[in-house]
Amino acid sequence: MNLLAKIVTRLAWPLLFGVVLLVVACLAIGIWPEPEDDILEFLPPQDRDVQVFRRISATFGGLEVAMVGIETSDVFDPTFLKKLDLLTSDLRDTNGVDRVVSLTNLADFEPDTRRRWIKAAELVDVRQFRSPGYLKGLRARVLGKRHVVGQFVDRAGTSTLVMCFLVPGTNQQEVVRRIKKVTREHMGAQRLFWGGAPFASSYIFETTQKDLELLTPWAMAAIILVMLIAFRDFLGVVLSLISTGVGAVVAFSAMVLFDVKLNLILSSMPVILFAVGSAYGIHILARYYKLAEHMDHVAAIRGSVVEVGPAVLATGLTTMAGFASFMVMDIRPMRLFGLFTALGIGVSMLTALCVIPALLTVASRLRRRSPKATSERRPGWLSRRVGGLAAATARHRLLVVGVALVLGLVGVVLAAQVKVEVEPSAFYTDDSEPARADDFLGRRFGGSQYIQVHVDLDPTHPEARAVAAVTEELLPQVRQHTKPVIEDPLVLREVRRFAERIARMDEVSSVLHVGLPVSLGTQMADDLRRIPDTRAKVKNIYGLVSTDPTVNQLLSPSHRDLLIHIKIKSSKVEVVNRVLRRVSRLVREDFRKALLPVLLHKTRDPRLARRAKARLIQDTADHVMAVARELGHSPPEGSRARLVAAYAERFGKPVAMTPAARRGVAANMASYLASSEFPGVWPDKTPDGEPYQKQKIARRIAAALAALGPGASEDARDRAVKKAAVKVLGSAKYLDFSTFAERELEHSWRLQRAAQLGRVAARALSIGSPSPELLEALSTAAVDLDAPSVTVVPRGSEREAAGVIFLRPTVSGMPVVLRGLARSVERNQVYSLLVSLAVVFGIMILMFRSFTGGMVALLPAGLTLVAVFGGLRLAGRSMDISTSMVAGIAIGVGIDYAIHFMTWWQRPEGGDWTAAARRAAQESGSGIVANAFMVCAGFAVLAMGQGQPLKVLGIMIASAMLMAAAITFVVIPAAAGRRAYYRRAAGRSAQEGGEQPEAALAPAASGATHPE
Repeated sequence: MNLLAKIVTRLAWPLLFGVVLLVVACLAIGIWPEPEDDILEFLPPQDRDVQVFRRISATFGGLEVAMVGIETSDVFDPTFLKKLDLLTSDLRDTNGVDRVVSLTNLADFEPDTRRRWIKAAELVDVRQFRSPGYLKGLRARVLGKRHVVGQFVDRAGTSTLVMCFLVPGTNQQEVVRRIKKVTREHMGAQRLFWGGAPFASSYIFETTQKDLELLTPWAMAAIILVMLIAFRDFLGVVLSLISTGVGAVVAFSAMVLFDVKLNLILSSMPVILFAVGSAYGIHILARYYKLAEHMDHVAAIRGSVVEVGPAVLATGLTTMAGFASFMVMDIRPMRLFGLFTALGIGVSMLTALCVIPALLTVASRLRRRSPKATSERRPGWLSRRVGGLAAATARHRLLVVGVALVLGLVGVVLAAQVKVEVEPSAFYTDDSEPARADDFLGRRFGGSQYIQVHVDLDPTHPEARAVAAVTEELLPQVRQHTKPVIEDPLVLREVRRFAERIARMDEVSSVLHVGLPVSLGTQMADDLRRIPDTRAKVKNIYGLVSTDPTVNQLLSPSHRDLLIHIKIKSSKVEVVNRVLRRVSRLVREDFRKALLPVLLHKTRDPRLARRAKARLIQDTADHVMAVARELGHSPPEGSRARLVAAYAERFGKPVAMTPAARRGVAANMASYLASSEFPGVWPDKTPDGEPYQKQKIARRIAAALAALGPGASEDARDRAVKKAAVKVLGSAKYLDFSTFAERELEHSWRLQRAAQLGRVAARALSIGSPSPELLEALSTAAVDLDAPSVTVVPRGSEREAAGVIFLRPTVSGMPVVLRGLARSVERNQVYSLLVSLAVVFGIMILMFRSFTGGMVALLPAGLTLVAVFGGLRLAGRSMDISTSMVAGIAIGVGIDYAIHFMTWWQRPEGGDWTAAARRAAQESGSGIVANAFMVCAGFAVLAMGQGQPLKVLGIMIASAMLMAAAITFVVIPAAAGRRAYYRRAAGRSAQEGGEQPEAALAPAASGATHPE
């Protein structure tokens, strides 16, 4: 410090000129970094869950969905629907929006019962509003779509949802602003709700930015006010602010230089710099005014640097260490915050040590005396109070140590119980815009939180799997081309089975998977809402339903990946985590990751056949029960066993030839023969030229075919058609009619078989009089009992058999990502705390040249930590990103008070340790209290904002600094021990006699003074 004191006084002008050039260069580079509004930047890139989420998002074209909720009196009002259609179109054309899904662009497939074909159109087509009868049945038709109600319209028809899928990597802030602008232009009179991660992150960013813009000037004003009250030196406050301002300019300019964007955490850096860094210059000026009362001008400057410099340097380094410890975190914004805040603190410290003494040297007018310092030798009121507190703790040393030990242990126990959880609601208040959206989505649409299960299909051949695994590791982008296309109905059924298991959870409101639109498409084509039995049919259905924009979120464009979307009823973190744990457990224990296909009519292994039969019966029973639950019927206890037994009895048996079955077949065949779907050509007249009734002849042919029963031979069909209609069709055409009727005849008997199995299910499930809708759904689900193939879980060597299907389910979604973020926060908290403690402890050992001194200096900061986090546990709050910052800041800044106190801890004459404690507290007390209140005032003002992260951070840091100061006056006098950390008697007497400080100071351990 002696060398530094000489340099800053002898080279004052060059030093000041260099600082001015530095500031000018920084201003030329720029000090306004671009804002960063993407909350996803806080996700740890190395976390496996985060990597999986990003990969899935890229595969499916983005999972970042902005959900616009609209509440109105009647969704099906034509005027409203026209506005909704225009809104959907304009949102689709909005820059940054990939695709938009709403009621007015959902694909719809309706069977034409008269013509027996499929009508493909939009669910709500505003172009047909003028068509007679279109609007009349629109409400009933839309609300009758189970896959639409609860997803895009509520059951009451008073709310609708527009889903905007954002382009990956886009500027969310700008896109969200455009979406809101377009929506308000079209729906200004309606109640609007903004849900989803893009809206939430935009709200958090905007709120935090507004809070900082509004509160930062007030926070700085509070800091300046505390400085003026504490030191009563306007000129000193201005000089201190100048030195801190240089640090802020350099830090922000460095961000601009290295293209670092201003995120939510970095936005708080100005307040931290001015709250913490302003004290350095104040300490030097206060000591200069004291020494200038009885010393030469230059000698006083050098003396202030020599005496206060070590303390300023030590406190600056420990504060830098506290912030720099964030650089060991795996969250990039936190690393950047730690790096640039440490840079700003370091520059502020060096500026205070160099620039302020240089200014004092070149401007003699700055040399003035503090009236209070010259006229008042007796310690002030505050100094006397903190001195009395320290003396009291020294007198009752054992009691204080014992109480501190007990409270510390209690605090450690409580702090260890603090959970690390990151939930979206922690970033906003209950009355905020995202909270209202969550409430709306929960009430109207069953929730806003989703978990995704990604199903990846592996190559079936072992060698191909090995090659694909190596390829995926080396070239991840090639992986898509090595995987087979997911067209196997057995895979879709396994996905459906797993989804139905998930849907049984009370906290789950809905489960979506590609099997649902495939089943819907099959119903349009085959009268049965089910997953078809062949790959060819699945492929055809893919082509049919691919026009629906919602399918893109269930099936990847390459048809090689599936997603299961699980909607959770509540946004509460405990509910979401409970569902996440259950889903993860089911993926591990219940999802069949290896499937061995078994053709029931071809297998020659009797044991494998028995396993396959049992599996098919049980899976069919589970599917039937799931359908019953979906339609509001809860099967009583024992239903599954009864249903399995009933289906085991009917397995492999043909349809029962009852009169009702024949009538059903006849009715279906008559409709088919008379429809445009029938490929046969009806003659205009009989061969004799006589007119005939087409419907009557169709019913006659249908009755004759129905009388044959299922599996009728070609000859039998020919004879039946000939007998029923040869006089009308003639001998040339009746054979064609017989051939064309074959497929539909078997399908008609299959429908009757399904109806019979549905009635069996109703009896087994104790459903006395099922509604037509329920009976049809049960019947359709039961058709799986007649599936030609089924899968079993391969055993032993069966896993290497040809044709085994390997599935890789992976749980993902924002709750999983937040779980990964929570793990990262917990891990980073430990790493950051260990690094900061180690570095700070090392600085303390060098400062006091004593291991014991380092331990004692750490006590106040350590006790502050356990007190803050113990209080967090008592308050019932969990640790998140914002609260995890407190540890490093409390260690780095809180230890400053111990440093200043311990530099005044001296060995008293006669061993009066009470007097030693009183004197140390009186000498350092005003500076410690002022510093604590400066930091507290700045962050307490920030706690008045609307943004939850900034509010929580402000409250915790403000309380932590006050506690650290209070604990310093209580604990250190009791724990410092009977030793001196710095010999001051000779130095003070020499200085008061006018000697040069270089010769006067004789430290026993490297130390520093604190301003009086």
